[in-house]
Amino acid sequence: MSAAPRFVLCLPDLDLSFYWTRFRVQARVRVAQAGFRLEDLPARSTTQQRDVLAALELGPGDVLALRPLERDLPALLPHAERLHAAGARVLLLGDLVGIAPWAVHAQVRSDHGEGMARAASLLAAGRPVRALLLGETPHAYVNVGVLRACAPEIAHLAIGAPCTSSAPDAMRAHAQAQVAALLAEGGLADGDLVLAMEDQLALGALDALDALDAAGPEAPRLAVAGFGAVPDGLRAIREGRLALSMFFDPGVWLDTLLAALDAAPGRRMLLHAEMVDAGNVDAFQAAHATWLVATLEEAVDQARTARQAAAFLDAVVENMPAMLFVKRLPDLRFEFVNRARERWLGIPRERILGRTVHEIDPPAAADLDTLRDHEALASGTIVDQPVTAVRRAGGDTRYVLTRKIPLLDPNGQPSHMIGIALDVTERELAEQALARRQKELEAAHQALKENQDKLLIAEKMAALGRLTAGIAHEMNTPLAAIRAALAEMDALVAEYADSVDDADVTADDHHQIVAEMRQCAALATRSAQRAAAFVRSIKHHTRQQGNEERVRFAVVPALEESILLLDHQFKRQRCSVRLDVPDPSLEVTGTPGGLGQVVTNLLTNALDAGAHAIVVRAAGSQAGIELAVQDDGGGIAPADLRRIFEPMFTTKPFGQGTGLGLAIVHDIVVEQFGGRIDVASTPGTGTCITLHFPHPGKDP
Repeated sequence: MSAAPRFVLCLPDLDLSFYWTRFRVQARVRVAQAGFRLEDLPARSTTQQRDVLAALELGPGDVLALRPLERDLPALLPHAERLHAAGARVLLLGDLVGIAPWAVHAQVRSDHGEGMARAASLLAAGRPVRALLLGETPHAYVNVGVLRACAPEIAHLAIGAPCTSSAPDAMRAHAQAQVAALLAEGGLADGDLVLAMEDQLALGALDALDALDAAGPEAPRLAVAGFGAVPDGLRAIREGRLALSMFFDPGVWLDTLLAALDAAPGRRMLLHAEMVDAGNVDAFQAAHATWLVATLEEAVDQARTARQAAAFLDAVVENMPAMLFVKRLPDLRFEFVNRARERWLGIPRERILGRTVHEIDPPAAADLDTLRDHEALASGTIVDQPVTAVRRAGGDTRYVLTRKIPLLDPNGQPSHMIGIALDVTERELAEQALARRQKELEAAHQALKENQDKLLIAEKMAALGRLTAGIAHEMNTPLAAIRAALAEMDALVAEYADSVDDADVTADDHHQIVAEMRQCAALATRSAQRAAAFVRSIKHHTRQQGNEERVRFAVVPALEESILLLDHQFKRQRCSVRLDVPDPSLEVTGTPGGLGQVVTNLLTNALDAGAHAIVVRAAGSQAGIELAVQDDGGGIAPADLRRIFEPMFTTKPFGQGTGLGLAIVHDIVVEQFGGRIDVASTPGTGTCITLHFPHPGKDP
C-alpha cells in the first residue's frame, strides 16, 4: 500500500494570532481527512524559509501551502518552480513577486477591502472622514474601488506605501513611519481613520501617535482599525487604543485551500473577514480560550505520542507573553524558563537552568524570592508575591508581579514550584509618580495656605494703614480747632483780667469779651464732640469680629460710621458720598463690625476705581434688606466679573493690592449674615454692588 501524499505547510511562525494557531491544529485533522499526510515547516526568518524550501523534495500528488514572509523574496522563486516541475501542487497564500503563473496551482488572498469598508463605516458613523490605508503586505490585498464604494463616508483616502515584510517589527516600524509622515503634513485630524491591513501595522500607527504625544504637541484623536486579532492587538482593544480588529476564520482558510486542490490550475480566490472590537473582545477571547482548551484536549488525544503533545505545549509556553519558570524541589533549582523570561532577564537560559536564584540574583533579591517560595509551599496554595524590584543583567531595574503555584506529585506532595511573572514597571512607575505628585500637591496646598495667611495679614496691615491715616487726619482737624479755641480763650481771659480795673472799659466791653469767650468754648466743645464721635466709630469698626456675637442692630449708624471713617479720603479724592435710607429704623442680624468692614471695603474699592460720586442705599424688600453701593468709577471688565470674589484675584498693579478685599466681603455677607451678593458693572460707567440680607429674625 502506497503512502499518502504529503501536504506541507510552510507558514510564518512569528506571532500567536489565534487563527494561525487554530489553523495548524485544525489542519492536522482536516488534511488527514482529505487523504494527505500533514507536515508543518514553520519559518521564523526569510533565510530559514529559503533553506526549508531548498531542502524540500516533493513529487506528484504532493502539496505545498506557501505563505512567504515577504512579498519580494526572489530566493524562493526557483525552489517553488522546481517543486511544481516535480509534480507538486503549489498553493500560494498571499503574493510572491516574480513567480511564474504556471508554477502556482491556486492563489488565496485575504481581501481586506470589504472588511476595511465595514470597519470604516462603523467608525465614521455616517460622517465624512479622511482615512489612511496602511498599505498592502505579502498576505493582504485591498480592492480600493470596492473600499470606496462600500464606505462612502470616506471623503478622502490616502494610501500608504506597501509593506514588503511579514515580520511584526518590520510592519510596525513601517506603519509608524508612514503615519508620522502624514501627521507631520497635517493630513489627519481628530475623528479621522487609520485602516491597517495587519494588527502590527495598526500598532505601528498607535506608536506614531504615542511618539507625537510624548514629543510635546498633542496628537489628533484618530480611530485605528487593524487586522489579525493578535494578542497585542486584543490588548490594545481592551485598553481603548485600538478601535477594532478584523480577522479571517481559520476554517474558511482550510476549506478554501482544500477546495483549490480540486479546482483547475490558475484559480484566484479571496477571503472575507469578521470583526472583534471592545463590545465582543471578552466573548472572543473566552470563545478562543474555550476552543483552545478543547483543541488541546483533542490534539493530545490524537497526538499518539508524548513528543507531539509536548512539542505543541512547548510552542504555546515558549510564545506566551507572560514569563514562566519552574523550580525543582527540594533545592529550588530552575528546571525550565520560557523565552519571555529569558529575554526579560537578559541571561541565556543555559546560565539559568540547574541553578538556584542565589546563583543568579543579588543576595537580597534572592533571599526574598526564596522566602516567597517557602511561603507558597507551606500554604499549599497559590501565592501572589508583592511587586518586587529586580535588577536585570543589563543594569536596569524593572518591577514584576509574580504568582507562585506549588505543583503536587501524585502523592499530594510538592515536587515543583511554578512561577508566572508579569512586568508591571510602567504601572509601578506611574503609581510612584502619582504618589510624588500627590506629595507635591499637598506641599503646594500647604504653601498656598501659608501665603494666603500672609496675604490676609498684608490686607489687615493695609487696612490698618488706611485706618491710621484716617485717624490722623480726622483727629488733627478737631484738635487743631480746640487748640485754636483755647489759644483765643487764653487771650480773652488775659484781656478780661486787664480790663477789671480799667475805667475806660465799659460794661458793654465786658459783655463782648464774655460773648467771644463763649464762642471759643462752643467751638472747643463742638470739636471735642466730633473727636469723641470719631473715636466711637473707630472702636465700633475695629471690634474683633471673630469674637463678636451675632446681634440685631440698626443699619444706619453702621453706615454713617463707615462713611465718617473714610471722610478724609473722600475729600482728598474730591468724591461726594450720599447716604440714601428712607427708613432709618432698618435692622439686620449679624455682627456690626462685620457690616462696617463690608461697607468700608466697598467704599474703598469705589475710590480705587476712580469714583467721584458714590451713593449708599438701604431699603427693605420682600426677602429682607437690600444694601447697595453704587459708584461712577471705571467699572469691571466682563471677563473679570466672575472672579472678583476669588481670594488673591486683583486687577491692580503688582504690590498695590492683595486681592482679598472682596473675598472678605463675600465671606462676611454669606457666613456672618447669611446673605448673598449681586454685581452689575459697565466698564467706563461704574459699578453697583447689592447686598441682600435676610429678615432680622432669620438665622443665616
